[in-house]
Order: sequence, then C-alpha cells, then structure tokens
Amino acid sequence: MSLKGHLLVSHPKMMDPNFHNTVVLITEESKEGAIGLVLNRAGPVTVKDLWKNTFKEDVEVKGWVHSGGPVYNHPTYGPVISIHNSESFSEVEIMDRSDDDFGVYLTHSKRMLKALLVFDMKDRTNTFPDFEYRMFLGYASWQPGQLEKELDAGAWFLAEAGAKDVFYTYGEDLYKKCLDTVSVEIMNAIIPELTKEHFKNAPNN
Repeated sequence: MSLKGHLLVSHPKMMDPNFHNTVVLITEESKEGAIGLVLNRAGPVTVKDLWKNTFKEDVEVKGWVHSGGPVYNHPTYGPVISIHNSESFSEVEIMDRSDDDFGVYLTHSKRMLKALLVFDMKDRTNTFPDFEYRMFLGYASWQPGQLEKELDAGAWFLAEAGAKDVFYTYGEDLYKKCLDTVSVEIMNAIIPELTKEHFKNAPNN
C-alpha cells in the first residue's frame, strides 16, 4: 500500500520536539524514501514576510507560514512549499479529487507559487470561492525503509485523509481529532518514550 496521501499521527509518547503531537501529510513515497509536511504547526512568520525575505519581493497576501518539518535541502523543492486544492496550480498530485471533496496538490516552484498567491489576492472570490492553501517552510524526510520501521515500532499511527482534514479550520485541534480516529486498543499500546535517539538515522536537518 502506498503511504502517499495518508496522515501520520505521532504517538503521544513521542518526545522528539520536531514531531511531538504532530499530524504529517505524506506527499511523496518512492524507493528513495518518503517526504511529508507537518500540518498542525503554524509558525510566527506571515506569508508576506516570508516571501519578501526569501524572494526579495512584496506580495499583499494574508496568512501564516507553517513549519513543515526540520529539513530544508530537497534537491527539487525550494525553501517554500504550498499544498492547495486547485489542480490549475498543481506540480505534484497528492490526493485525487473525490465526488464529495477536492483534490490535494503540491506546488514548489517560484513561478507557480507566485501565480497561486496572485490568484488568492485577485481572483479566488469570483472563480473559486472554496480555494484553500497552506504555505510551508521545511519538510519531513525519511530514508528508504525508515518510515516503515517507525510505523512498526509504534512511533506513528496511520490514518486516511481527505481535503477537509488537510485544510482544517484554524483553531481546531487537528491532533486530537486524528487521535480520535485511531482505535482505543492501538492507542492503549504501551511503548517506550520515543526520543531523538530513535531517529538518529534520519537525514541531517
């Protein structure tokens, strides 16, 4: 089974500060490993300020940047990543569109990110009132086989996701909501506290 498009819910005893009480969307999985974005960790930086600091340009757009994870050196992705529900700006498809929900797509190039923000500022109200997006700085990464071992060890619980989960309402406790979807029997499993020592083989960040 492919993990792409699924959610990882960290075990409550995971003490690694990068992933404590987090929900991670898996955006890619291949023989090279897996990549994901932490959904529920908004940073103190606005989209406007991040864009100016990164690309030296001004954009009049609202919103906050999420901390997507501790890694920043992806060979293809730039420093800024967005996930959204508009196929028009898609560079990577994460989830197919279903009958009762939107698809989820990823954008990482400067050109497409700028087009997405321009659309948000000028056109979304008239042409796509349900348009949703999140901006991220950084991402999470696992080497081949690493994530599977962490799942087997109980570090993460796997949950199915839809666009409504990914673009949750701000103020909603996404972590608690996802824990509620995991069976009581699994949640009551006793495992050792998970610290950075369990993730010592992760890529440098």
